[in-house]
Amino acid sequence: MLIKKSFDCTATCLQTYKFVSLIFLGVLTGCQSESGLQPLPGQLPVQGQVTLDGESLDAGDVAFISSTLADKTDTDEWFFAYVKNGRFQTHAPPGTYLVRIQKYQYDSTSKTKIPTLPERYDKESTFTAEVTAAGPNKFKYALTSE
Repeated sequence: MLIKKSFDCTATCLQTYKFVSLIFLGVLTGCQSESGLQPLPGQLPVQGQVTLDGESLDAGDVAFISSTLADKTDTDEWFFAYVKNGRFQTHAPPGTYLVRIQKYQYDSTSKTKIPTLPERYDKESTFTAEVTAAGPNKFKYALTSE
């Protein structure tokens, strides 16, 4: 009687999984910069500072909303940057942008984000940015809590 030995792929499959995972991680790392994903063609580096009452804003969000955007509520078309220690950076195509800045506090009871900055910097913002190929595309926004 001939007994066939079943193929045990545990070690082989594990090695393959590790190899594929390392390649995937390498591809992701190569596609990212300090601010996130590499810019798409036509996008330019944008960076800046945000202060609140003269001090660097510890954390928050900056949204760049194109003045040519038909539906300004379509957040899929916005360009976002995260503020950390008063600084932000992202990429955006050349153009004129409305700039909205917000910081949120998370309420664990209601599981909602509560804005902590005045509406005049978010939904009522009058901040703008002109992103140009000539650059330098560096912007400063000074906020006050009063």
